[in-house]
Order: sequence, then structure tokens, then C-alpha cells
Amino acid sequence: MSKDPATTECRRQAEALLLQRQAGTSPPSEGDVHKLLHELQVHQIELEMQNQALEQANETARSALDRYAELYDFAPIGYFTLDPVGVIAQGNLAGAALLHTERGRLVGQRLGNFLTSEGRGRFADFLDHLFAVATSSQCELALEGGGWIRIAGQVEGSGRHCRTVVQEITAERQASLALAAEQTRLRTLIRTIPDLVWLKDTHGVYLDCNPAFERFFGAPAAQIVGKTDADFVDAHLAETFRQKDLDVMLAEEPCRLEEWITLADSGAHVLVETIKTPMLDSDGQIFGVLGIARDITERFETQQKLEQQLRQIEVAALEWREVFDALPDPIFLHDRDLKIVRANHAYTERAGRPFEQIMGQPYWQIFPATTAPSDHCLNLVEKQTQIETPDGAIFDSRSFPVSDAQGQYLFSVHILEEITERIRKEHILARTTHALRTLSASNRSLIHTHDENQLLDAMCRAAVKEGGYRMAWVGIVGGKGQPWPVPVAHAGISPDDLTALERGLMEGRRDDRPAMKALATGKTQIEHNVPTEASSPQARQEAIRLGYAACIALPLANDALPFGVLTLYSQQAAPFGPEEVALLEEMAGDMAFGIVNLHTSQQRDQALLDNQRYLSQIQANLESTIQAISMTVEMRDPYTAGHQRRVTALACAIAADLELEPEQIHGLRIGAVIHDLGKIQIPAEILSKPGKLTELERSLIQQHAQIGYNILKGIDFPWPVADMVLQHHERLDGSGYPNGLKGNLILLEARIIAVADIVEAMASHRPYRPSLGIEAALEEIARQREDGLLDPTVVDVCLTLFHDKGFVLGD
Repeated sequence: MSKDPATTECRRQAEALLLQRQAGTSPPSEGDVHKLLHELQVHQIELEMQNQALEQANETARSALDRYAELYDFAPIGYFTLDPVGVIAQGNLAGAALLHTERGRLVGQRLGNFLTSEGRGRFADFLDHLFAVATSSQCELALEGGGWIRIAGQVEGSGRHCRTVVQEITAERQASLALAAEQTRLRTLIRTIPDLVWLKDTHGVYLDCNPAFERFFGAPAAQIVGKTDADFVDAHLAETFRQKDLDVMLAEEPCRLEEWITLADSGAHVLVETIKTPMLDSDGQIFGVLGIARDITERFETQQKLEQQLRQIEVAALEWREVFDALPDPIFLHDRDLKIVRANHAYTERAGRPFEQIMGQPYWQIFPATTAPSDHCLNLVEKQTQIETPDGAIFDSRSFPVSDAQGQYLFSVHILEEITERIRKEHILARTTHALRTLSASNRSLIHTHDENQLLDAMCRAAVKEGGYRMAWVGIVGGKGQPWPVPVAHAGISPDDLTALERGLMEGRRDDRPAMKALATGKTQIEHNVPTEASSPQARQEAIRLGYAACIALPLANDALPFGVLTLYSQQAAPFGPEEVALLEEMAGDMAFGIVNLHTSQQRDQALLDNQRYLSQIQANLESTIQAISMTVEMRDPYTAGHQRRVTALACAIAADLELEPEQIHGLRIGAVIHDLGKIQIPAEILSKPGKLTELERSLIQQHAQIGYNILKGIDFPWPVADMVLQHHERLDGSGYPNGLKGNLILLEARIIAVADIVEAMASHRPYRPSLGIEAALEEIARQREDGLLDPTVVDVCLTLFHDKGFVLGD
């Protein structure tokens, strides 16, 4: 068995030592040798046993070392062995991971290299302190790459190294910072909220309070903390507070109560809502009471007012229901599902059913019954439409959604105003206006035209262009043997159709034609619905082909002897009302007069005089018509009856004092008489409404100036009548309507009417108020003069009329 060099050397040294010890001694005896041999054998066996025990201990030490190495390397926290300047002598895997580097590259590096500049300074102080006092120590450091670590260390027994434990505390530190920030915000919130906040312990001693609570005791928090209620309020109140605290702690749940308190700093007596909550520690044990009190005095007073308002609303709702049922117009309300939720008596009467059978039914199946609901109802938008029922009644249907203060839809309101009669009158007015335009244009032709053919052509064109008639033609009876009228002028009809018309007059069916009847009888002939009522099939077909529905034939006569006929055609059935017919007959008479006068040059001078007479008559008729229109407007609003007449009288008096020309005053009179003509299209219930107008109603009324202008603008008055009507609500500073005109852009006549209109309106009774008196009216125009709204000269003349000249408004 070979031996390693170390063992051989040990053997050699042992033998040499043995020889030294035996030097000078006698050799051992055989017995000693045997005894020594025995001892050596025993000793050898002992050594073998000791060697075996050493090998087992060595194996145990190696196994423990391996386990230590595993625990050291794979521990979840970092371990480092450092010298006094922080050089790493040893480190585990977790430590390398914390420093984001490989373990093999750690040894020999300074731990401070992995720290921020501030962290390196703190780390150096940590090491100095650790090695100086040789006791365990710790600190928190920021890593260069982001994050935080906590390092704890202890110096080894040799004093040359220290062993350290390193933990990552980034999340812990962030949580700590967040908690600190949250605590700061909470404390800031508690100190800034207007509510009273305080904290007491179980013995009623104040632990903390906010500035709002300081007002209650009239002392700073420093003087409140550590004291009880008995130090600030009387014994009875202190005992009351204490008992409520005990009740809360006993119940172990929050308690809400209301109580009146007096603030010490101001003496104000306020109602507070207090919530007291038992506070628990980490073990779930009550350590005190948290109190929060809010001043609800204003809320209490508001609630009292609200309850009073609710009672008033209930009374108003009852009154509203009574008024709602008393309204003459049918009105109903529907919900989002288009089902009726409320209807007044007028609606149930129109529907022919009691309310119990109507409620909850789709409105469009009740009245007026239609095949489907309106789009604007489905889309919840405001709209105004016209509806015609099977019995011929026409209703102005206005619907609009109603929402609460938050904009949430509640219901929609439908108002049905029957306007059948108004439509009929408007139709008559429109037709009369057309006739007036035709008459006006015809009269201009009579004045300026001296040729018969030109005169007749001009009057036919005026009938079509100004009057809006579909066609017009004039026929003159020829010589003997020709009883039918020969067309000599026309408008709105082609030459071919005119030839066919003449041929029809020459054929046997001519006796059925209105033109032939007018010539035969000398009276106006009307066919109201030619396509359905004409006796001749050819006439019905001709009406459909040429696009007309009605016609009127007006005889042209000289000394009651017809010599021609004026025939007009309308696209509408039954259009010719009495007023229109009267104006057209007047025009036919003027036309006949013009023809007769133009026939003889000897009567030219006399014709001029007669024309002037007729013009005066026309003007008188025109003014009579205008007066009739004015009366029609006032009939719709009995509360303002006579308004336009009184305004006219005052306006003309002002104009006279301003020394305007008589002709200008005459034009002013026409404009003033009909300055409110546009109100004919405003619903009567709005004109006579006794209460305050809504914005929608006010905007409707303000349209009357534009409506009046639209009606009159096509009539050729010698004066700017339409502009007077349009501008009589304009103001010098531009604040008027409808166009916001300023200064001299407003006609003088309109400025005069404006002043007269204000005076009459304030001095007269209105549905929404009694008369304010003439003095109040004069003070108002004087004020508006100073404010730059009214013409100062006009106002001064008006004031002089009443104050110095005794002018009185008529009835």
C-alpha cells in the first residue's frame, strides 16, 4: 500500500525522534518488547477507532457546510460580508439580484457603487458607526437604478469585516409614503371642512378637534385637547353630551341626532346634525368616540320654506286644474309613450268620451284621430301644425315637451285651437287683398295709358300678376250678327288656347259659358267649381286642362248696355267672396269707363275729370276697405277695441303740430288705422290673455309688425304705409323690433305712431291690468325720450298737446 509523501515524512520524523529518545538506554528485554508490542497494537486499534470517528465528524461538517451554503445562497434576502470601506468580500444570490448584477462580479466591488449619491454618503456614515461601536445597526438607502433597500449589519469578532442583511423595501416605502400622504390629506380635509369634527377617549377627554369645532368652544385646539365638556359648558349640557357618548359606546354603532347649539365665538344659535361613531383599536376595542356635526340651520329653514311652497303649489295646482278645465280650447297632455295623462273638459267634449275612457289611450287614436302619431311627438320637439278633421273643422295644433329643472322629460302639452272661421276670414282677406292689388294696378293703367289695347292688356296682366288669378281675358262684342265677345286682350293663356276659347264661344254650347251669360244678363256670372259643377263636359275638361277651378265673368257696360266682358279664372274652388266680387265689379266698371272714354277723343277732357272722380271714389273705397280691415282686427281683441282709431287721432294731431303736408298726414292716417293689422294672424287668446305672456307668446305677438307688412307690401299706396306698419315698434337706439333700425332709418310717420301707440296703450284698459292713466303714459314717453328710445321732437309735441292744448283721447 503506497503512502502519500506527507505520511512518509511523518513516519521518518517519528523514527528519528524515537532514536533520540533511546539514545543512552539499554535495549528492552523480550518481555518488555512483547508488552510494548501489545500496547502498540491496542494503541493502533484506538487510533483506528479515533480515525474512523474523525472521518464521520468530517463528513458531518462537510454536510453541514453544504447545507449552510445552500441556505446562504438561496436565502430570500441578501447577505453581504463587507470590509470597513464597504468592499464586498462575499455575497449571496439574493443580494446579487437586489443589486441587479451577477454574483461572480460582486466580490471586490464597493456596495456604495450601487447607491445614489445621497445613499453613498448615508452608507459611509452607517459603516463608520457600525465599526466604531461594534454593535448591530441599520439604515435605509436608495439604489442607483431605482428602488430602496434596508441594510442591517454586525461586526465579526475579528473586527475586520461585518456581516450584513439586505432587504428590498421599495413597495414598503411607497406604501409608507402613500399612507403618510393619505394621512396628510385626511388631516387637511378634516381641518378645512366646515363641519365640526372632534375625537374623545372613553372618559370624555378630548384627543383632537378641527378649527370648525374651535368656534363651538371659542378656544384653540391646544386649549381643548386634554379637557372635557365640563370645562367649557354648563354641567347639565356637559352631562347630556357625556350620556350620548356613553350610549354610542354601549350600542357599538353610529348614532345620528339633531340639536340646537350656541357658538361661543359669535353667539349664533344654530341647528346641527351630529353623527357620533365609536372608534375601535387594532384589537377591536373601543378607545373613544368620533363626532361630526354639520350646521343644518339653513337647510332646516329651507325645508320649512319648501314645505310652505309645497302647500302653495298644491293650492296653485288646484287652481290650475280649475282654469285648465275652464279653457275653451281642447288641451291634453301625453307621456313619453304618447298616452293621454290629462285632458280638459273642452277636449273630452270634442272627443265625445268621458275622461276615464280617454286616460291611458294613445292620443292619436282619440281626437283628432289619425293613422299614426306625429314625428315631433316621437322626437319630443316643439312644433305647430294645422289639422283638419273629417267634418271640415281646422285646428291649430301646438305641442311642446315639458321638462323638470334637471332637464328630465315629464310630459308633452297639446293645445288645439279651432281656427276654421279665422282661416275663412284670412282667405277672404287674402282674396280681397289680391283684388285690391288688381284694382290698384288697373287704376294706374287707367291713369297712364291712353291706348285702348294697351289699357286692356295692362289690366289683364295686372289681374294675373298682381291679383294672382290663373288667367284673364277681355272680350268685346263685334258688329251686327256677332253676339259673342271677341277676345281682344289676355294674360296667363296661350294664343292657341285663346283661339280654342273663341271657337267655343262661337259654337252651340256658348250659352252655357259665364261670359255669354254675363253679356246676356248684364250681371256678374260665377262658376265656383268648374271641373265638378259645369253643365258642359267640354267645359269641365277644359278647366282641368288649363288648370283652373273657378271663373267669374264681369260685364263691361255703357249706360247699362253690355258691350264686352272681363273673365277671370282662379286655381282655387269657390274663391270669389262678396268683398272680392264687389272690388272686381268696381274694376270692371272702371275698365268699361276707360274703354268708353278712350273710344272718343272729343270726350278726352271730360274723361280726365271723370277719372279723377273715380280715383277719389277708389281712394275712398280703399280707405273704407282699410277701415273695415282695422275693425276686423279689433273684433278679434275686444279689450283693445278702438285702439287703432285713438292712435290715429293722436298721431294725426302730432303730425299737424309738426306742420307736415296734408298729403303726408293723409298717408299717416292710413298707416295708423291699420298699424296692428298683423294681429289678425295672432291667436285671440294670446291677444286677450289676462296673465303674463310666455316667451313663445311674446315672440308670436312681436311678429305682428312683419305680418302686417307682408300683407300690405304688394299694395301700391301713394304713401309708405307698409313701412309705417313694419317700423312702428322700432326704437331710435336700435332696441326695437322686428329689424332693430336706428335713428333716421325709421320713418318719421313710424316714429309718430310709436309715441301715439305707447300713450294710448298705457292710458287704456288692458286684460292684464287696468288703465294706468294719461299722466303715467306721458311720464313714460318722457322717460323713453331721455333714454334715447323715442323721437324727442315728437314726444315734445305730444306733451304740449296734452299739457297746453287740452288734447283728450277719444273713446
